[in-house]
Amino acid sequence: MSSSAFGDFGPLTERRRAEKARQQRRRIMIAAGTISIIIILIAMGSAAVMYSGKKSSSDGGHKSASKGKSSGGSDSDSGAEAEAESEAESESGSESKTNLKAVSKSIKAMCSQTDYTDACEKSLGKAANASSSSPKDIIRSAVEVIGDAIGQAFDRADLILSNDPLVKGAVADCKEVFADAKDDLNSTLKGVDDKDGIAKQSYQLRIWLSAVIANMETCVDGFPDDEFKAKVKESFNDGKELTSNALALIEKGSSLLSVLKGGSKRRLLEEEGEPAQAGPALDKDGIPEWVPDSERRVLKGGGFKSTLTPNVVVAKDGSGKFKTINEALAAMPKTYDGRYVIQVKEGVYEEYVTITKTMKNVTFLGDGSKKSIKCEFQAEAALRDSGRPPIRNYLGRPWRECSRTIVMESELPDFIDKAGYLPWNGDFGLKTLWYAEFGNTGPGANTAGRVSWPGFKKVISKADATKFTVENFLHAQPWIDPTGTPVKYDLFT
Repeated sequence: MSSSAFGDFGPLTERRRAEKARQQRRRIMIAAGTISIIIILIAMGSAAVMYSGKKSSSDGGHKSASKGKSSGGSDSDSGAEAEAESEAESESGSESKTNLKAVSKSIKAMCSQTDYTDACEKSLGKAANASSSSPKDIIRSAVEVIGDAIGQAFDRADLILSNDPLVKGAVADCKEVFADAKDDLNSTLKGVDDKDGIAKQSYQLRIWLSAVIANMETCVDGFPDDEFKAKVKESFNDGKELTSNALALIEKGSSLLSVLKGGSKRRLLEEEGEPAQAGPALDKDGIPEWVPDSERRVLKGGGFKSTLTPNVVVAKDGSGKFKTINEALAAMPKTYDGRYVIQVKEGVYEEYVTITKTMKNVTFLGDGSKKSIKCEFQAEAALRDSGRPPIRNYLGRPWRECSRTIVMESELPDFIDKAGYLPWNGDFGLKTLWYAEFGNTGPGANTAGRVSWPGFKKVISKADATKFTVENFLHAQPWIDPTGTPVKYDLFT
């Protein structure tokens, strides 16, 4: 690794100049962000006023018409009533145009926060109507338009005909991940529709939408590098842009809606020197806000083991209803209200367990981490006993750009190749990855022969490794402690 990776930036004066420039850029960004928020608030306020005016005018028109009818049935009254109705229709048309202009302004203000502004304004302009001027309405429309875009892209992938087994497999995978993408979009829409859903569930909504992008990329990656892959990738451009826009709108909209409701737990902008909150917002009880009330009661109950009653019991010795975990899963009811608990008694269960997305709210309750499941990795001995040269094993390889991997506090056996990592395809991803190790033991933990890629950091410091602990990386303590689950939050060393 070159020494420049950790080199100084130059003389002290240069560092001070760079720091001043960085602070100046930050102030400019904060000022620009504040102006953008103000513009959005003004646009939203104008839209709300126009909507309120429309409603008042409409109510007034109905009352006037009713009053005219009750005062008599003369011809003059009928003529006046017809004239009034004509004027009301004219005013209604004028108000509708005015409201659409207000919606258009709102869309432009919010789309200015996205990376693909033109795509945002175009897609939302088609979906907008005079009654959908609130930030929530606009964000919902931004999520809805994704469905049509990715649906068309997946349909194109499904039409590909080829005798290549790799292509056939890729098409089959696309069908599967399309179903997952639709589920994620539906979950996002339901979250948006919930009361204060955008403000309270912003973190979870963005997770679902990020999964939609991952599903699109999974479909593309399954195709071999040929004309089919290029065409499929191109067909997903619109879907990726719209999803990216929706992610930005939800992130900005959650702060905006919190402000409109008179206060926010999150800051609109990063205060100088303080990073924005990375994890889900926690409620007063320390449990993430997105956790539903039913699950919240379980988490507050002092631990899963003391509060959960098993629906079925799996026992290797035959003392339960089932002898295998898969049998218990297969017998799960298709619809079940609440958490479905499968107790797994002590034993060795040698089976490949698959939990599908239709098996919702399933929980496994064991007799303890050292009792219910006992596994031993014997591949090393088997390979050596066969008399064949050992198969080289690696810790990872960069499947995508910006791959990020850390192996820490693990026992690494000697069948781990001294290089540690393997390229995916030539130099693909080697310049953008971030790989590191910390506190590993065993014969395979020696980093002397590791790869010399620019992004490989070898052994990092304890301070850097602490960023990846259960506590700091997952923000887990507030919502794991109430369950009574034993866990190590910090480093072992």
